[in-house]
Order: sequence, then C-alpha cells, then structure tokens
Amino acid sequence: MISPSDVASQQPTSANSQKAAVLLPIFLSAADQPAELILIQRAKTLSYHPGQLAFPGGKHENSDRDLAHTALRESEEEIGLSADYVTLINQLPEYETVSGFCLTPFVGIIKHGNTQILRRDPKEVDSILAISLPFLFEHAVFEQQFLHDRHYAQLTLQGRIINKRIDVIDNWHCWGATATILYQWVQNTRWTDLSSFLRP
Repeated sequence: MISPSDVASQQPTSANSQKAAVLLPIFLSAADQPAELILIQRAKTLSYHPGQLAFPGGKHENSDRDLAHTALRESEEEIGLSADYVTLINQLPEYETVSGFCLTPFVGIIKHGNTQILRRDPKEVDSILAISLPFLFEHAVFEQQFLHDRHYAQLTLQGRIINKRIDVIDNWHCWGATATILYQWVQNTRWTDLSSFLRP
C-alpha cells in the first residue's frame, strides 16, 4: 500500500516546465447506475507516454484564456466533449511529470447527455474508458512505485471501453502521473461531499 506521505509532495515546479491541464470528467448516468470517471488510452503513435492511461488534456496554448480553458479545449479535441456540457467543480494541485510538463488537473461534472456523446480523435486516443466512481473511491487499491527518484502511485482499474460497439470490461494498469493524481484526489475528497454534486 502507498502512504500519503510518499506522494503528498512532489518535486517543486521547474521554471522550464511546460504548462498543461487535464480534465477529470465525471459522467452522471441514470439514477440506478453509478457515476463514471472518463480516462483515455493514449494513441501508441504519440511521442509522449504512448499507449498509457491518462486524463484528456494537453499543453497550454497562448490563445487559451487560462488553464481551465486548456483542459476543456483539449478534452473537446481528444474525446469530443463540448465545454457546454461540463461544470467545473474543483481545481487540484499542480503535478510535475518527468517528461517536463506541469499539469493542473480540473474536476468536471457532466450532467446532461451520456458517454455515447463522446467521439475520440484516433490520432491521439486509442480508447475511451469509463471507470465506476464508487469502485475508485471504495475498492481501488493504490500501490507504491519508485522511479526516477520519485514515488508514484499505481493501481489496476476495471473499466469499460465505450468507443466499441459493445461494452468491454477489462483490467487496466494505471501508474505514474495519472494514478498519483487519482490517489491524491481520492485521499483528499470525502465521498459524501462529492456525492452532493452527483445528484441528477
């Protein structure tokens, strides 16, 4: 098991880091279905972190109003999620990756529509995954990994691929920045507080 002290403080943000932002999109389903967190499997042809699980997001552009706009713009480009559907409810602490990006994560609720509105960009995304939010908060087991002189979280998630003609449930290995951001979010968020946002 990983301990909070291992990942509570990461290396300070480097002045040379590129600013980037990611979105943790939470879809509300029917009343009898759990809310789901969306992750992507990055295309295997990408230069950075090919084939890995990640949040939709990307580099900050000069034309972006702010980092929240970056996260929303990139999410629309990668998975077809219009900013009109998203209500941002939280900004999480910055996280610096070993590849030189300073990530700012945002949590967003999607109350209108369902995951079928998502359309991946095949140049950037191989698969779109939906993870049960109650499973993540109640049953996910985070473990510790030590790499490049830093502690990371890692975990195995059960998720359904939603860009297929039928739902496919599979186990997905998640590690590095994505798992560590998830770990910090889960550790610092009370499920009862989050549940108030998840009412239809």
